[in-house]
Amino acid sequence: MEEYNTQIERAAILISDTLWTSRRSGMETAGHRLDRLILDLVRAVGRLATEQVLGEFSQAHRIESDDYLAGIDEGVFCTVLREISAVLPRSRDRTTRKQRTPLTDLFGVVRDGKSEAVRRALTDFGCERSYGDAVEQFEEHYGIEIGRTSALRLVTAEGDRAVDFVDAKLDELASKYDAPAATRDVAEEVFVELDGSMHRTATLQPAGCIGRSDLSRDKKVRVIEWKEIRVGLAYRSGEVSPSYVAAKASYEQIRDQLFRVSV
Repeated sequence: MEEYNTQIERAAILISDTLWTSRRSGMETAGHRLDRLILDLVRAVGRLATEQVLGEFSQAHRIESDDYLAGIDEGVFCTVLREISAVLPRSRDRTTRKQRTPLTDLFGVVRDGKSEAVRRALTDFGCERSYGDAVEQFEEHYGIEIGRTSALRLVTAEGDRAVDFVDAKLDELASKYDAPAATRDVAEEVFVELDGSMHRTATLQPAGCIGRSDLSRDKKVRVIEWKEIRVGLAYRSGEVSPSYVAAKASYEQIRDQLFRVSV
């Protein structure tokens, strides 16, 4: 960040001078909300700077690359600085004929997509409370309105990625069990604990599939089920932070996961 200190100081002076000379009465009215006012201004600056940087990168790529210009997509991309206009040139390799979008490859910019920071914030909020509450809290923190259904899809997709990551990690741990004992960090004792709690789930199913003769067969009916989330802990004697597994899984599945994390 040090290389940007001069530019940051210039921007700060310009914003503060403008606020003081042209909006002093508004600042006095804002009172304790002054930091919020300045935050909105900084976000606006950041949004424009992001659009300009991406635009300059796209222009430079078109000039410097040997690839063909296969097309240009336009749309919006949601960031923690709010939505930005994105121009996404697609290039085609002259030899392989494969297409790629440089801004997507390097910065993850996709039309009607969301940045990593947005996905992370929505996941943090959405995994702890209802999706309706999550989008309200996200809007309060970032000033961005996102639909409940969009948050549901995003958090569910991140959850699927997390499951895949944990499965791969547990498989890696299991492979260590077959290694010679002399090469492993062996504990004389490993303590394990396993418990569970019930949680309420719901799915929409056609009335005909669940035997509801009082409704048309295609009518969607909410079916409530209670399922168990099991949590397992593994730790050495005296260890403060245990390793753990948690899943909506059968006893056999969570037992196998607990064994692997114990290894």
